[in-house]
Amino acid sequence: MTSNNMYQYLLIFSLTMALAYTHTSATAAPSIVAIQLTPGNINQLQPGGPDAIAGLGDWVLSNGTLCAAISDVDHETGFNPWGGALIDVYHCGKADDQWAFQHSLPNLDKDKPLKPVGISATSNNTMAEITVSSQGDGLLLQSRYRVSSSQPRQLVIEHNLTRSGEGEPVTMFGILMLHPHMSLTPYSLSTLDSQHSRGFNFARLDRQDNMSMLEAMIPADIQVYVGSHELGDISYGVQLQEANLVDEDGDSRRLPMFQITDPTYSFQGFLSRPPWLGGKGKLGILEFAQSQLMDIRPGETLTTRQVVFLGARADVASVTDLIYQGRLLTGTAGAGSAVVHIEDAQGLPVTSIRPQANGAFQARMPKHLNAVALFANTPWGKTPVQKVQLAPGTTSTSPIPARGQSFIKLPKSGPMRLIFKGIGNTPDPDFHDNLLDFSLDGEVFKEIQSANYLSLAGTQGDKSLVALRPGKYRVLATRGMSFNVTEIEIALEPGQTLRLDIPTPMREVGMPGWWAADFHVHSAPSFDSYISLEERLRGFVAQGSDVIIATEHNAIIDYGKALRDLELQNTLKVITGTELTGMARTSTMPFTNGHMNIFPLTAAPKQFAGGIFAHEGQRLRSIYNTARKTHGNILFQLNHPRLSDPLDVDGDNAYFDHLVNGEAYDPQQPLSDEKNLSLIEEDPVSGLRDLDFNLLEVANGNGYEAYEITRADWFSLLNQGEKIFASANSDTHGTGQLSAMPQNYVKLAGDYSESGFIAAIREGQLFGTTGPLLDVYATNVGGETTGPGQTVHTRSFNLHIKVHAASWVPVEQLTIYFNGSIYHQQSITRGDQLAIPITADTDGFVVVEVTGKADQLYATVAPGFTPFAFTNPIFIRQ
Repeated sequence: MTSNNMYQYLLIFSLTMALAYTHTSATAAPSIVAIQLTPGNINQLQPGGPDAIAGLGDWVLSNGTLCAAISDVDHETGFNPWGGALIDVYHCGKADDQWAFQHSLPNLDKDKPLKPVGISATSNNTMAEITVSSQGDGLLLQSRYRVSSSQPRQLVIEHNLTRSGEGEPVTMFGILMLHPHMSLTPYSLSTLDSQHSRGFNFARLDRQDNMSMLEAMIPADIQVYVGSHELGDISYGVQLQEANLVDEDGDSRRLPMFQITDPTYSFQGFLSRPPWLGGKGKLGILEFAQSQLMDIRPGETLTTRQVVFLGARADVASVTDLIYQGRLLTGTAGAGSAVVHIEDAQGLPVTSIRPQANGAFQARMPKHLNAVALFANTPWGKTPVQKVQLAPGTTSTSPIPARGQSFIKLPKSGPMRLIFKGIGNTPDPDFHDNLLDFSLDGEVFKEIQSANYLSLAGTQGDKSLVALRPGKYRVLATRGMSFNVTEIEIALEPGQTLRLDIPTPMREVGMPGWWAADFHVHSAPSFDSYISLEERLRGFVAQGSDVIIATEHNAIIDYGKALRDLELQNTLKVITGTELTGMARTSTMPFTNGHMNIFPLTAAPKQFAGGIFAHEGQRLRSIYNTARKTHGNILFQLNHPRLSDPLDVDGDNAYFDHLVNGEAYDPQQPLSDEKNLSLIEEDPVSGLRDLDFNLLEVANGNGYEAYEITRADWFSLLNQGEKIFASANSDTHGTGQLSAMPQNYVKLAGDYSESGFIAAIREGQLFGTTGPLLDVYATNVGGETTGPGQTVHTRSFNLHIKVHAASWVPVEQLTIYFNGSIYHQQSITRGDQLAIPITADTDGFVVVEVTGKADQLYATVAPGFTPFAFTNPIFIRQ
């Protein structure tokens, strides 16, 4: 088997996702239900929770305890341009869904999903079932989702795959679960071979290395997905119980199974035939070499049975208690936050439990297990390992000590972000540590789920007390780009509760008429985020933002209730939008249509995903036409057009890296060049072009190198007469990414109104920044002023530049670009006011940029960022 053939069948992928939430809480459902959501039943049956998206037309299952939803045929779900996917799993009557979606993929090929052609439902007094029929490439797939009254916490999923005609050989079959940014934290167990139980510790994958992929494929059958404990009490256990090949006579043969886990996704899969050689235990090169000769023959059926177990806590044990049938272990882990990890005598993972608030816990063990070792992860560190012999029945462990619990009382003096830096041997704290220690090759991997800061909005909903490891700390308080940074040092003794008295940050820079705004914001309704709406709003207030645009992946979510609940409606303005997130590869869009924000929108909570419209597989020009017909004269922002993640081998996120034809946009060539031509091809009906977006997200997060690349793209478009304005946004998903860094300052002539704000953006009256604040305008000989986004009708004028910056923001260099080339450059410091004469020999545009070098203080307040700011163009016309 060649490496290329192996890669063809083992290519697994990272996706930026789509799928978000319906904020409506579900009411108690009837005991046994299998039904399509209609206007008559949706108020009673619609799912709720951070990731719930089911709406009118979707299908709901319920046994009174476990509820689930399957998307209707025409509702796009993830990389599938159709529906028929399991999209919500939750406790009936509770708004706690954290499930995203699951897909069944022949040959593990995400680019060739089978198309659903029908959905049906049946139920009786004890059982409810929904069946999805799909087809494609000579295959028929029937997927049955079933709940019963006898197993209230189980959802049974059965897939039957048969050959109906000619098509690509089926060498294997996989069931995919997505959890980007570890929005659900995976934990792997194997009842097939306990030596391959991984717990939270997985092999680091290199998806471009076949041997790495093979090493990661283990004979495990249970995957537990632990929900965010900050969002609610829920976890999911998914067990692949069996996979069989059934011939036309009904004879069945077991198929070898495997599991792959990555921080972004998990696969449970199996070969389509038993190997002729090998096939027991961990599959390797021998088995996958043989798989290249496998297929489903006419008259044969691949059958698989999967069970989803619904856990009642954000831990593993709430799931394994539903599976294990052995002895009971009880104990206490002191007071406060802790997670108890349990292993067998060989150090292999058994389960993990989050104790009650008083520290008490109990967990069921597997049969025949008579000895365990356990320890607890706490905010104060890891406790010593305790070995326990299990007696028949119930065994109580010795109490696990809390090891010197210490706490900080937080100030109530107003909005601020508090940053804690350990001094000497004291490590930086992680206030959002889920204490699970998810690891890759033994190294703890927190992705974006880590932060040494706390956000306070200055309202009653703020935390008042937090746990902190004893030690010495430097504590800094900040409130965004216009405020100073204050700091103190504290020493915290074991068992001490210390009141934090830190000076409140004060405003250093006044920017009257300018509104600090972030146009690209995610929270838990996005499939790849675990941050609650409340915590997201609190974070932006703490960072001094005035306006945010809520842009959840492929969902339209109204933040209004959360804003009112926090009493922040007079402090922060929220505009509803969405990020259309292209992931399906089709003949029309073989390289996806990238990511694009659309705003302002109005959410329709009873509709699928808040009323999102179909967009997968469509050209951007078609999306513009559809969106404007539906929502009026809205704005379009092309997001992160250049690849910033080197691990994203699919490149779905970065539209300018592939366009429609697989060619990257070339800023050195005209738009009429063959590589670039697709951007200006007019739709034969609407006349719109792919290039007809309003904003280009030139700066995204802390990617300064990507900013420099995208700036060149932007300049090339401006030079060719395209009036496209630039924005700078945080694209924040988790606590490891700062809110409001970078962000935009938008100029308004009067009081805030949403329509006035949108109009100012449309006209380009904004600048982007990671700290420096700019006031730039041109004056002609008559004294008339012209700002960014406007046109000065002379080629000789003075360019006035005022550079403001808080004391923690370094400012060093000014650059003036004329038509994309450097026109003038000089040193500059905060507070400088300059008047630079400009004499242009042609029409064009001027852009002002200010940069600095991050010093220690800036790097502490904004780690990973470079201080810079840029204006939108002032156009020059004779």
